[in-house]
Amino acid sequence: VNSYYSRTNDDNIVVALNMQQDKGFINDHYKLSFDFDFPLTFNYNRLHYIRNQMDAIETRKKAIFNPRMWAQITYKDNTQYSCSFSMNTTMPSLFYRLDVTDDVDPLNIQRGNPFLKNTTVYFIDASFSRSQLPHYGNFSTYFFYRRVENALAYSVLYDTKTGVRTTRPDNVNGNWNIYGNTGYNGCIDKKDRLSLSNTLQYGYLHNVDLTGTT
Repeated sequence: VNSYYSRTNDDNIVVALNMQQDKGFINDHYKLSFDFDFPLTFNYNRLHYIRNQMDAIETRKKAIFNPRMWAQITYKDNTQYSCSFSMNTTMPSLFYRLDVTDDVDPLNIQRGNPFLKNTTVYFIDASFSRSQLPHYGNFSTYFFYRRVENALAYSVLYDTKTGVRTTRPDNVNGNWNIYGNTGYNGCIDKKDRLSLSNTLQYGYLHNVDLTGTT
């Protein structure tokens, strides 16, 4: 018999500090805008799990801090700089952290992992733009970076002798990606009759996974 019973309770309290500014031009020269958000979440999670002879209660108390910051400077000549940073931390399911084995299918065994860590994703981006250049020209460039720390993945171990495949959740590092673009559009002749628009895009994605054989 492989039936089970589970009940979960989740309580969350969020305390946040937010700071914003979006005023007019300072000294008739530039404008500074920003938005800073600092939320702190207090989590209490409880899992009651019954399976065969196992009767387990798993609890977790954790505070999660997920800040978000954005700033932008705009000049009178229509030049603009902006940047932002944020992070997002999530906790693995308590069910994944249970030290149990599901062998209802003897060729596909699933196990829990009590050592799972929180997953944190970092985001950084920056941009620059300039409009009203000569001949109605507009130039812009943008850059984005994302990195995942302790990403949740599923490790798969395949036994070539028995044909048994064992799967369990685990943490991996090394997942990140970048993206960017640069563009220009405007007239290219003296009488501003012929226009040109061009955009260059680039990116790179690096993924890590888990697998193995015995």
